[in-house]
Amino acid sequence: MNHYKVLDVSRSATQAEIRQAYLNAIEKNHPDRNCSESAATRAREINQAYEILGDPESRDHFNKTYHRAKVHAPYYPLEGHRRYSIFDNGYSKDGSSFSMIGVVFTVIVVALVVLCLINLFPLLK
Repeated sequence: MNHYKVLDVSRSATQAEIRQAYLNAIEKNHPDRNCSESAATRAREINQAYEILGDPESRDHFNKTYHRAKVHAPYYPLEGHRRYSIFDNGYSKDGSSFSMIGVVFTVIVVALVVLCLINLFPLLK
């Protein structure tokens, strides 16, 4: 989740600006003031964002890891849960993703080749 988007502040915002954005956002979305169904969820997101961005050490760690996650895992959105699929569910040693279908296909092809060689071997005698 991009905490800067949740609080609607820029990455270069000061701690005072982040605190003010948090207070404004939580005032609008607090479940006691806002009766919509999404208010509680939105308030939790706002609190989580402020918990990270409100502390300078946590903010620095978030800035470093969020950027790295965007660079090394571009196919998975940071918002919400990662969606698992048989088409994309693993990583190779160099960090690039690989497809489970590709792995299964490779295993089947190798097995067929081995079976063909075993059946052809007696004919070569």
